[in-house]
Amino acid sequence: MRLRLGLSGGPVPRDPGHVDDSLALRLAGLGVRVLTTHFQPTPEAVAVHAGRARSVLAEHGLSIVQATGYNPQLTHPDDSVLVSELERLRAAFDTARLLGAEMIISGCGSRHPSAFYGPHPENHLPATRERLVASLRRVVPWAQDAGVILALECHVTTALDTPEHIHEVIQAVDSPWVRANFDPVNLLGDFRSVWHNAEAMRNMWTTLGACYAKSAHIKDVRADAELVVHISEAPPGEGLLDMDAFFDVVGRLGQDTAVIVEHLPADQALAAIAYVKQAAEQRQFTFS
Repeated sequence: MRLRLGLSGGPVPRDPGHVDDSLALRLAGLGVRVLTTHFQPTPEAVAVHAGRARSVLAEHGLSIVQATGYNPQLTHPDDSVLVSELERLRAAFDTARLLGAEMIISGCGSRHPSAFYGPHPENHLPATRERLVASLRRVVPWAQDAGVILALECHVTTALDTPEHIHEVIQAVDSPWVRANFDPVNLLGDFRSVWHNAEAMRNMWTTLGACYAKSAHIKDVRADAELVVHISEAPPGEGLLDMDAFFDVVGRLGQDTAVIVEHLPADQALAAIAYVKQAAEQRQFTFS
């Protein structure tokens, strides 16, 4: 099966003005075909550079599969704040369209006072999920008009904390324009899940299935010794993630699914890309 190799972070700049032929040539030479971008500072500022960045990438066979949604807090309890958060996401769809992005990647936010993925007890209440569903229903026409899917970045610390809750939210929104991104490490919230992550990933697929977009973030997971409980991300191949189970789910996502290396500095990203290419090839996948 053919996949697309993707990269987020590392050598991918946050300033769209820094996208040039040299960068695109280097990424293409690594076998990268799609990017997840977190261009800053605002959707409106990025829109000015979007056409040029898109053209430079396209000349080297690259495209943007996921553009940032600028971290909208979609469960905020204050209506006036929520309107502002949604407006930023609406502008992000306009910019994603100009970039030629297939998707916007975004979490749903947190009730934590300062951290977008920060822990807060209210994140896990049914009322918070209901708030999220209402927000996502407002987003659907923007996504449809832009031709850009909203791929939700799920996480154990937010309202999108379990496969069951993610399914509940996406089914309630009931639109093909709102889907989940497959990022299994984000849903390993305790040591048992880490030890048995193959089982956890298969349950993610069984529960969510068609709720997934054709995108996967690949990183590894490590159980740390610090008290009380510390679970950390790690570069692919340097942790405990069961790669057989990971690629089994990726294969079910379908032909040309984007497998995206993320959260690594430039020097580590190169080694991670090499590992992911080898791991995929060992399991009879090819990268286009």
